[in-house]
Amino acid sequence: MFLYLWGFLLVLSAPSAFAGARSTSQQDPKQASVEGGILVREPIGGSHIFITQAGIGHPQSVVLIHGLGDLASDTWTELIPQLARTYHVVAFDLPGFGRSEKKNLLYSPTYYAEVTKWVVDTFVPNSYSMLGHSMGAAIAMRYASKYPENLEKLILANTAGILHRTVITKTLLQPNISQNAPDLPKHVSQRADLLIGNVIDALNRIPLDIDTLLRNDFLRTTFIGRDPARVAALALVAEDFSPEVFGIQTPTLILWGDRDAVAPLRTAHILRSNLPYSDLQIISETGHVPMLENPQIFNDAVIAYLAESSPKRIRNTSPGSDVGRCNGQENLLFEGSYHSIEIKNCTDVLISNTVSGPISITNSSVNIENSKIIADNIGIIIQDSIITSSGIEIESNIGLEIRRSKCDIAGAFLNTKAKAVDIDDFSSIVFSVSRIRTDQYDRYMHGP
Repeated sequence: MFLYLWGFLLVLSAPSAFAGARSTSQQDPKQASVEGGILVREPIGGSHIFITQAGIGHPQSVVLIHGLGDLASDTWTELIPQLARTYHVVAFDLPGFGRSEKKNLLYSPTYYAEVTKWVVDTFVPNSYSMLGHSMGAAIAMRYASKYPENLEKLILANTAGILHRTVITKTLLQPNISQNAPDLPKHVSQRADLLIGNVIDALNRIPLDIDTLLRNDFLRTTFIGRDPARVAALALVAEDFSPEVFGIQTPTLILWGDRDAVAPLRTAHILRSNLPYSDLQIISETGHVPMLENPQIFNDAVIAYLAESSPKRIRNTSPGSDVGRCNGQENLLFEGSYHSIEIKNCTDVLISNTVSGPISITNSSVNIENSKIIADNIGIIIQDSIITSSGIEIESNIGLEIRRSKCDIAGAFLNTKAKAVDIDDFSSIVFSVSRIRTDQYDRYMHGP
């Protein structure tokens, strides 16, 4: 698995993925003033970091956190002048990037959240909002979870690193024959996808203690090198953001490019489903860097959200009276409220924005997103099927009954009485940023 994960890290940390790079030559760390800002020493890791401010004197502040790449705070070149008309803006180059000092440190989201806390305490005199992009959005989530005081609003743009690394490698390797070879009979291509998934699962069982690799200075230098981008990328995908996904109460705007090949759009649905005071805006014809690819739409969305009130989202929580059925069909959509849903011998079914009673799925491929299932006994029965879910809540006695199937479950809250999952030896399940609560325990799930 490590080779495939490393390939993902190369993509994630490559400057080309983030629309350019700056020179990596270092400024004199003793110099206080540099072009466009100042260099100051942060006390968490002892690094000199570049900080720039605009709109000083405005009563409300906005803190900007960039993603991977030496473009660093210049990511916000188009946005800062517009924000500075109304807000005090604080942007900085994370340690290891841009004009900030590069050292042999563990550049983890937790370390960066602590650095951000120091920046806020030092340079932000009042209440404030925070905007993060990609890795910076994951850092902002960790920060908002740990330090919600005085944080009025949170904006997350194309958040990277939320799904479990097993899911990332599957996404890279899975050929998805059923979609890429449409001339094959559906039952043949679906079985092939299931078989290839088993091979990938075997690769993922190869032992690799990423945490030890990251925290040991010698191992980190030997196997990763001193490149901060790759250290930060590996530390990002090694994290479990379940506490953030289920703990953030700050009003949040989720912004996403619909063509993002780095952070899949399903992550946006996971966040939208679980952050209780959140809104989602998808920017069309846009990839992973919307502030540079489509700056006017992105900037307008940011400024409009900062200016508006943030009412609590009201969700429908009652199943309907209709029974939804799919038998031998393709590309069927279930949306709305149902008494129950029955799916047999179907391919590429989507259950979206649904409140339903129990669901049964047999010999089918199904994607479930932003939905709630309420059942007296079993929430979802899955047999001989391939299931992907992004943001589901199940209230039942037993959450999932899985037989001879493969399930990729992300952003799920299984609120059950007896058992969360009843699974046989011929099935597999991978959780990402999920939570399981039964009468016996309440814990997060993040991994196979």
